[in-house]
Amino acid sequence: MTVGHFKSSSDRFPKNIRANVTRLPINQATATAENRTNILSDWELVTEWFIGNALREGHTLRSQQPREERLRVFAKFAGGTPQETTGETVKRYVDDCLNRKLSHLTINSVLRPVRTLYSELGKEGYVETGFNPAQAVRKLKEPLNSVVPLSPANIQSLLTTFDRTSWPELRDYTIVCLMLETGLRATECLNAQLQDLDINSGSLFVPPENAKGRKARSVYFGERMTTILKDWLDKREVDSDHLFPSVYLDLSGDYHPLSRKAFEKRLVKYGQRAKVNVHAHQLRHAFAIN
Repeated sequence: MTVGHFKSSSDRFPKNIRANVTRLPINQATATAENRTNILSDWELVTEWFIGNALREGHTLRSQQPREERLRVFAKFAGGTPQETTGETVKRYVDDCLNRKLSHLTINSVLRPVRTLYSELGKEGYVETGFNPAQAVRKLKEPLNSVVPLSPANIQSLLTTFDRTSWPELRDYTIVCLMLETGLRATECLNAQLQDLDINSGSLFVPPENAKGRKARSVYFGERMTTILKDWLDKREVDSDHLFPSVYLDLSGDYHPLSRKAFEKRLVKYGQRAKVNVHAHQLRHAFAIN
C-alpha cells in the first residue's frame, strides 16, 4: 500500500509540540458534547486523539507511525467525518481493496487500527458503546505462512552479492548477517548502540525502547559473527554511538542510525543483484527455521 503522500508521525508530532488534545488525560467525563463534536468532525483530530492516547500509555512515537498512516489510508477512502462512517463504508473499502487485488494481510492491517479507534472512542464516551463500523467486516482469512522462507541457497546468493570493500555495503552485510544469526527484528538491529554490544561475550543487548512490547532482552552470536562484527568495527571509522549509522549527517551535524525504510530499499537492491526476492522480515524468519 502506498502511503508516501501522507505526513509522517514526526511531522505531525514534533518534539515537545503536540496538539492540546494529546496533552490532557482523557476519560469519560471529558467527553462533553462540544468535545464529541470537535473530535468526531474531522479525521485529523480523531487520529491525533487516538495517537495521543497511545503515547500516554507509554507507546513510542515510532511504533505508532504505521497505525497513523493506516488510519489516513482509510480516512482518504471513507471521506466525510468519523461520525458519518458506517459499516457500509467499511464494506465498500474492503471490496475496493479486493478489486485492486490487495492481500488480506494488507486489508487487515488497515482494519485493525480502525476497529481499535472506534473501540476506544466508545470506552471514552465519544460514541455509543458498541458502535464500531469496522465490526461489520470480520477479519479476512490470512495465509497460514505469510512469509516465504529464504532457502539456504538464496541466503548464500544474497550474502555473496555484497561488495564488502564499500563502507555502506559492509555495514549492510553486517546487518543482514546479524539478523540471520540472532533473529533480531530490523528496527532492533538498526537502532542498536555501540554500548549495547559486548563483543567479548558475543551478545547484543536490546533495550526496552527498541524492543517489541518494550521487553528488553539479550541476543547471542557465535565466533563467525564475532569476526564479521570486528571487521565492521575496525572499518566503520565514524564518530557515532550508533552501531550502524547512516552515511548522512542529520541537521545537528551528527550521524543518525540507518532507517528501516532506507535499509529495506537497499535490501531490495541486493536481492535484485542476487536474483532473490527478499524483505527484512524474511531474515528473522530464516533464523527461526534454521
